[in-house]
Amino acid sequence: MRFALFSAAVFAAVLALCPVSVAAAATKRNDNPPGPQPSNTQNHQGDNDFRVVRKRDGSLQLPVVPPEADLSPILCPLSMNVCPISETVPTTLEEWVEHGYECVDVREDLNSCGGCGSVDVQYDCTAIPNALGISCEVGACRVHSCKPGFTLALDGTSCVSTA
Repeated sequence: MRFALFSAAVFAAVLALCPVSVAAAATKRNDNPPGPQPSNTQNHQGDNDFRVVRKRDGSLQLPVVPPEADLSPILCPLSMNVCPISETVPTTLEEWVEHGYECVDVREDLNSCGGCGSVDVQYDCTAIPNALGISCEVGACRVHSCKPGFTLALDGTSCVSTA
């Protein structure tokens, strides 16, 4: 209710500042009846068009999604990816919720750089053997320094023995 009052007040203020022709166009009556509107739904903004539905008791109903769908837009904030906490990848939304997940930025996260480190160790920058200084740059692990007896590889992604 507060939002509706606030929106009406803001709309009135905008109309007061607009030239007469813009204000008249904005308040022009539409003689066509409105089309059908879904009730109690909210579209999630993201790559996939998932619908979140509210039940009559006010609780949310989990959306039905195909198994191959990326669930990151449903479970995580924008620009983050969903990764399982366990080593197995859940196949349904219910399994993701049951087994647990984390939202990571795979462009910067040291433990999930370029993918989920819990599923595949190649995405865990902290697991690079003999590396001391590491970073995740745009989804790729970079090694900056190595332990004594090792030197930085030419590609900057590993440490090689100096012996």
